Amino acid sequence: MVNFEDVLEQYEPMISASIRKLNIYRGHDSFRQAARVALLQAWNRFDEAKGNFTPFAYRSIRVPCWMN
Repeated sequence: MVNFEDVLEQYEPMISASIRKLNIYRGHDSFRQAARVALLQAWNRFDEAKGNFTPFAYRSIRVPCWMN
């Protein structure tokens, strides 16, 4: 992964799907922003030696959406 803008573009659909799957009807913008911040933190913490980024990103995105 080269830069975060590319990662964000790739994972925006996952963020939207998580919001829908968690039945979030109000405050989409705040949940979407929390998920973006979580994705950035996951991208910074990720260690390629430990596996694939996608499951790590998925778990990182879902937690802030669920907690808000």
